[in-house]
Amino acid sequence: MTLIDQAIAARRQRRFQEAEKTCRAAILEQPDNVPALNLLGVLLLETGRAGEAEDVIRKSLEIDPDSPAALHNLGLALGATGRPDQALHYFARAIAGQSDFVDAYYNLGLALQSCGRVEEAAAVYDRAIQLKPDHAHALNNLALIHHGEARLAEAVALYRRALAADPDIETTRANLGSALLILGEREDALAIFREALARNPHDPLSNYVLAQVDYQAMDIDKSTEKLVATLEELRERSDWLRHGSTSSSQIPIYDIPRYREALCAVVDALNAAGIEACLFGGTLLGATRDGDFISFDKDMDFGIFASVTPAQLDAVLSRDPRFRRQTELADDVIISCYKFEDCVAIDFFRLYPEGETVWCGLYWRGQLVKWRHKSFALRDFVFLGVPTKIPEDPEFFLSEVYGDWRTPNPYFAAWASPNMDGGFPPVARCIAYANIFKAAWSGDRPRAIDLCRQLLALDPGNTLVADIRLRLLAAQERVPSGPSATQGAFLGSLEDAFDNLT
Repeated sequence: MTLIDQAIAARRQRRFQEAEKTCRAAILEQPDNVPALNLLGVLLLETGRAGEAEDVIRKSLEIDPDSPAALHNLGLALGATGRPDQALHYFARAIAGQSDFVDAYYNLGLALQSCGRVEEAAAVYDRAIQLKPDHAHALNNLALIHHGEARLAEAVALYRRALAADPDIETTRANLGSALLILGEREDALAIFREALARNPHDPLSNYVLAQVDYQAMDIDKSTEKLVATLEELRERSDWLRHGSTSSSQIPIYDIPRYREALCAVVDALNAAGIEACLFGGTLLGATRDGDFISFDKDMDFGIFASVTPAQLDAVLSRDPRFRRQTELADDVIISCYKFEDCVAIDFFRLYPEGETVWCGLYWRGQLVKWRHKSFALRDFVFLGVPTKIPEDPEFFLSEVYGDWRTPNPYFAAWASPNMDGGFPPVARCIAYANIFKAAWSGDRPRAIDLCRQLLALDPGNTLVADIRLRLLAAQERVPSGPSATQGAFLGSLEDAFDNLT
């Protein structure tokens, strides 16, 4: 048996150190041994040393520039070191040299997906499935694309095919359940998730989605229990650290010119009716710190004293057909929400004076969460050329809400506001755990790290979250993982109950 045969046998038996040692011996004997160089590259990839793998595979390609296997492996190495855009070229060259190279098609699809070229990725996955109809991962990933495009019936059919091909891919089962939930097939969906937990009681995705079900049913304790299970799984396993890149691509950018138009419409309508309102929340923060709206702030905020009822406010805004009301008109509604031209969300926080303080709040799944401020008067302020009102001491007000308000933070979470009444209520902890899991599992490490920091400021003794933060920080310091894993990608397309605080 040759050295390369011995190395192959050792790899099959997962004796990776022995296989690597044998490969290196073969290369020492024959430096231009292409099979040994390629196998060593694969072993380095499999043991998490993608940078070393790239160097070895490039040496192989210097000897045989058109080897489909080496081209494919170099694409894997580039993807694993956070360069999916460069990996595309090598996967395509591998396919040009071997038109039925299924793995190259699949990994090309992953790289395209990681680069945001979703339509091209779908076509590539489809080709992989034509070549291998039972390719469970390609079926799952194509279904994820349909899932994200709200083509749910097609997604469900593909998920079912993927499960039939490989019933052990736990993420496919979770993806199928989430699609069924959105389709309204609740009982079938819950059966899928319960089956997943029966197969693996630690399955984080199923625990996460079932935590949403409990949250929607206003059982915060059960929801939190399941979320703790998801976080404990993050602490115990390492594969989730490969689930995405380290970019902050999930930070949305909003239509700021439209925000300015909405500002003028709100101020004009309220002034005409003699209703006094002030810039509030993120809108006040942007006006004070940046002199403009914050590009990643998802809505526009106003404070309006509770003596103005929701019905009175609606009577004013409903005169302008560009406003569409999102909330009820009952007197006990504590935040009135509107859409301007169906694109700008506007929240009117009702302000309730109590002694020397004033509070505003939200109902999170039946639990009232209050933010309390020191009582304040209003003063005139010109924002983007529009005369408005703001709290008399805006810097103090912002410090109550944000702490360090001068440092921009696209990851700021409302559940972490320092002026939250009662410190850290159970429903806020529940949402915090959900936010941390979703950001971590989906691959948005910067967001997950910052959310952990915010929670630990409120709960410094939380060793579970502290451990997860340390793992994320350690992963951040290493080379990013690239497009290799799309597990958990359905989280981005799922109608997530934890994202809708109001």
